[in-house]
This record gives sequence, C-alpha cells and structure tokens, in this order.
Amino acid sequence: GLTVDVESLQFCADQLQPIWPNSISSLRVLRLPQVWKSSWSSDGRSTALAHLQTLLDETDASVLVGVPITCDGADDAVIWQYTQAFLSELSPSRVAGLAIGEEVDVVASSE
Repeated sequence: GLTVDVESLQFCADQLQPIWPNSISSLRVLRLPQVWKSSWSSDGRSTALAHLQTLLDETDASVLVGVPITCDGADDAVIWQYTQAFLSELSPSRVAGLAIGEEVDVVASSE
C-alpha cells in the first residue's frame, strides 16, 4: 500500500499515480491519515477527495481512512464530519478500514 500524505491530498490529489513508484504494480490499498484538516480551506476539499475516489475506482483499490483524536473536541467533530461525508461517497468495497485515534495514548496521558 501507499500512504497519501496530507500535503499531497491538499495540493496535488489530481497528480496521484495509479502505479506503485518504481514498479509496474498498481496500487491496491491506500492509507489516508485523515480526510481533511479543519484548518484548511474547504474550497478544495470536494475536488481533492473526488480525485482520490477516481483513483480508487480506476485501480480497483481500497483505502484505510484515519481519523485523529486530539484534545480539541470541536476540531475532532469537524474532522469526523468530513470523514463521514467522504466514506458515504465511497462504495463499501473501496473502504479497507477505519483507523480511529492514531495517538490515543498520547491524548490519554495528557489529561
């Protein structure tokens, strides 16, 4: 699989490649650490996620979607809404899984 970093998602989702770098193997699974940051402009969100969805459909790949949990409940709620909206647009066969709270242990120890 391949992780789509947040900068690539935000600024160049239309340039993501269907072939694993330096090989002839096509992508099968993508990891998306989070769908969209609440601090980013919402203007490009639907376009970027549509490009990602097209890549998944063209390669018959699936995506592991991450959802961060932070100390900011309001921000977490917004990101969760973005995540739910994205997942609702995907066919179930395109969803490899949902990873919630990448660093939950850090949040728990900070309280």
